[in-house]
Amino acid sequence: MRMNASFFRRLWPFVKPASGRLALIGLLTLAQMTVTLLRPWPLQFAVDGLLAHKHDLPAWWFSWTMTWPDLAKLAAVCGALVIIVAAQGLLDLVMLYHSVKLGHGMVAGLRAALYQHLQKLSLVFHRRRRTGDLIKRLAVDTFSIQSLINSQFIPTLGAAVTVVLMFAIMLRMDWMLALVAMAVIPPLLLSIFRLSGRMEAVAAQAQEEDSKVYNTIEEGLNAMALVQALSQEPRQAQRFQKASDAGLAANLRLYLTQSTFSLLVDIITALGTAGLLYLGVVHVWQGRLTVGQLLVFLAYLASLYAPINTIVQSYSHAAESVAGLHRVFQILDVRPDVQDAPHPRPLSSARGRITLEKVWFGYEPGRPILRDLSLQIAPGEHLAVVGETGSGKTTLLGLLMRFYDPWQGRILLDGVDLREIRLRDLRAQNTLVLQDPILLAASVRDNLRFGHDQADDSAVQRAAQRARADGFIRDLPEGYASVLGANGMTLSGGQRQRLGVARAFLQRTPVFLLDEPTSALDVATEAELTAELCRHMRGCTVLMVTHRYSLARLADRVAVVRDGRVVEHGTPVELMAGESLYRRMAQPAPGAGDLATAIV
Repeated sequence: MRMNASFFRRLWPFVKPASGRLALIGLLTLAQMTVTLLRPWPLQFAVDGLLAHKHDLPAWWFSWTMTWPDLAKLAAVCGALVIIVAAQGLLDLVMLYHSVKLGHGMVAGLRAALYQHLQKLSLVFHRRRRTGDLIKRLAVDTFSIQSLINSQFIPTLGAAVTVVLMFAIMLRMDWMLALVAMAVIPPLLLSIFRLSGRMEAVAAQAQEEDSKVYNTIEEGLNAMALVQALSQEPRQAQRFQKASDAGLAANLRLYLTQSTFSLLVDIITALGTAGLLYLGVVHVWQGRLTVGQLLVFLAYLASLYAPINTIVQSYSHAAESVAGLHRVFQILDVRPDVQDAPHPRPLSSARGRITLEKVWFGYEPGRPILRDLSLQIAPGEHLAVVGETGSGKTTLLGLLMRFYDPWQGRILLDGVDLREIRLRDLRAQNTLVLQDPILLAASVRDNLRFGHDQADDSAVQRAAQRARADGFIRDLPEGYASVLGANGMTLSGGQRQRLGVARAFLQRTPVFLLDEPTSALDVATEAELTAELCRHMRGCTVLMVTHRYSLARLADRVAVVRDGRVVEHGTPVELMAGESLYRRMAQPAPGAGDLATAIV
């Protein structure tokens, strides 16, 4: 992605909210340039007016200082120099404040847009993307907009104004020297043209290698239990070292490319300085310039080449910022594959009739998990879905929550296609309880009422008591205020499941979707919790995915899923009475003993 008109059109929505501050920064830049242009003049007044006693200084100088002694004139010149420097410093301070505010505002806006967009993308997208890469794009690459505007665009704008003004003044002082000074521009532009493509490519590669480092870190931390269990710490350290070395090597190539460019710029500007110094001394010898004018000219030359160098260097470093923004825009340009219809139907309260009609779905193209699956659940019916691992049971729950849309077929709620219902309203009809509940690195209390902020402390405590979780919560160091580790890793599997069920007790929705909610509990606790759940869900439509026969037999009806299809359905009594697949799954293998309660 190059810095062309389309790139800036893409960038503008994130800059536009700060356009007022950007305009102010433009005015401050002009003020800075004006003060910068004044800075060399006290030097000429001191040299030509006080040392050489030249009389070609501005008339106002003589009208003001005609009766002043030389020491007073010298003090005025020195005072003017101090005032100019102080004014420049004050302007720099004000400029810094507004530049930082501008940059932070743009980063915050871009981050918010990217984060909100990521939340809209389906779980299919998130299953396919590496979390470490997304974290880098969100936390690091978004800073590229601040770098591009604050470190490249604004300095380039100020430098361009400075170059124009200084060239106009130098042209008036000595047109020949001015043209010599500006002779460096064509070779600098040629250098930019020749090297810009390579710098952008190297910068993009460095960004990708850095992203791989984040991926390696994220994968290693998430798999820490597996790594330690299999004593793979050295191997993981080697993988990280390899990714880190590749990232550092890519950044080294970027720095070398930028440094080579900087060296070329320095050589070109040095040639310009040498040519101007040579010709300037000759003009002093010829009487075309005074020594003071030459000093001013040389001061302007340093101030001229500095902004030219700023422009060139900004362009070279902009490649890195553009590469980072390109990575952000890549995600922002992903169209959500699950979103509201153009005119979605609102839904305040569902009756709970669920119908699946010839549904096909999979996470990878050409690899379906559900195949022509059809199923009906009556309002208030409790349906258990059983089947072998990988048969598509949990996927079915994701489709009902509309985390995904089916490839073919329809899913209806009360006779309405889920894709026609407003997403927010649809998900408000469902309570989802997972086998491995998702817990935040927050207090127990905040975890339980996440999404239910209206629940007060007493309601939270009652829900925990019903889930048989109040006891172990009170045993935590700070009780309900205790902060859990990431995803509740400081708790056992059974404790996490009880918190997941407690969270469900704070909801009363028409539909409950349960995915092995008690698989980590002992038999006694499971029986108590199941009875409490059944009371809570009375009158609601329930779809429960389970491997446990003890739970399945409590349902009104059982559906057996195999290879993505419903192959059997009926009441638990009906299915156990005949020679059904359900009966064979429910019967224990020889010697299984207490495992008779599990469907395998």
